[in-house]
Amino acid sequence: MSQPFDQARFIYDTVRMMQRHVIPSAVTPCSPGTPALELTMPQAHTLKTIHQHGQVSIKELAEAMDVSAPSASAMVDRLVELGAVTREHSRLDRREVEVRVTPEGKQTIDLIEAFILQSIAQLLEEIGPKHAQMWCEVHMKIREVLAAQH
Repeated sequence: MSQPFDQARFIYDTVRMMQRHVIPSAVTPCSPGTPALELTMPQAHTLKTIHQHGQVSIKELAEAMDVSAPSASAMVDRLVELGAVTREHSRLDRREVEVRVTPEGKQTIDLIEAFILQSIAQLLEEIGPKHAQMWCEVHMKIREVLAAQH
């Protein structure tokens, strides 16, 4: 596996395996006594994006997610129905709609993130401290390269 394309394929396949291992259960992290909203992966991604921005217009959300404004608006409509976000007209420009995460949406984000982090922590324990440290070092280098590109 010395060719860059073969290495890229191996990394891609491994990342996909990790996603399948960690993400499916994380989207609805409901356990007895733990209230959480049932979300699809796109809904969870949209909710996380809105949360990262604090408050966002539909146009800004669409740009952040690299989707059309109508697609972003449809996703927001569903999240409003679920009680995960609020949608209100801007005080500065009534033509613009501002979207914010509700407390229930925030709680769901926190539960999903905790589940994902726990799953990754378990993987790190299984591969051992030496390999976990190596993995972190590789990811640090990747972050440096990506940061330099932007």
